[in-house]
Amino acid sequence: MADEAKEETPPQEEVPDVEAQDSKPASKPADAATPAAEGGEENCLGGDKVLTPVTMGVLGICGAMVGLYLAAMGIWGGAVVTVAGLVAIIVGGLVSKFQYFDLESLETLRTVHNGLRASVNDFSAENTKLVANNDRLEEEIVPLKECEEKLSAIAEQSGSDVKKLTGLVAENQKTLDTMHEIQKQDTVQSLMQILMEADRDEDGELTDREVKRLMNKMKNLPAVNFNEERFERKLENHRQLSTFLTMVHEVNDESVPKDDRIFTVSEDPKEVAMEE
Repeated sequence: MADEAKEETPPQEEVPDVEAQDSKPASKPADAATPAAEGGEENCLGGDKVLTPVTMGVLGICGAMVGLYLAAMGIWGGAVVTVAGLVAIIVGGLVSKFQYFDLESLETLRTVHNGLRASVNDFSAENTKLVANNDRLEEEIVPLKECEEKLSAIAEQSGSDVKKLTGLVAENQKTLDTMHEIQKQDTVQSLMQILMEADRDEDGELTDREVKRLMNKMKNLPAVNFNEERFERKLENHRQLSTFLTMVHEVNDESVPKDDRIFTVSEDPKEVAMEE
């Protein structure tokens, strides 16, 4: 039995080889990281499983252990060896299943880190765009502010000009009203003078000839609208000077409607200026 055990001892030399295989990927983390990350990303996307060096090392160790226990069971036999071998085979199978099927289905830390790094890069790119847009908007705001300041200055100046213009219009209206009142008084004075000159015989009544002469003079009065038809109707039964005086006083009587007046002073400033 001892000679057979010595002859079967070479399979034990496989254990260092497996451990050496497991230790080799550790010396090259850069090479091992890429397949692990790729395998994690493919698992996340639902692709085929990829054996990473770590998984291959664990599966190799488990296979070696199962082989050793099978060899021990075949060489020494016995209940203890058999039970220990079966337990080792079951544990190794469970470890292999958990390592390959369960752990490989989870995202690795490098995969999560790569995903976070990609998100950070995306946010960084968006932030760069926002900064560029902000700079562009700040450049566009400068001329807008200048335009706003110019418009504000124009608005302030226009406001003062409008107030000044409103004051000038009000003042001009007062001047026109004063000129109109003066024109009415001048018209009354001119009409009184024409009446006194028309009654040459000073009898208080006007003859047809005197009335015709009076009408001609009234037509030539500037800035005065003379209604001949109404004037003639008034003179059909009354030709006394008192009747003419009543017509003249109606010029200043605001209670008399304009449609009933014989003399109406024009409110057009151009006609008043022509008279002057």
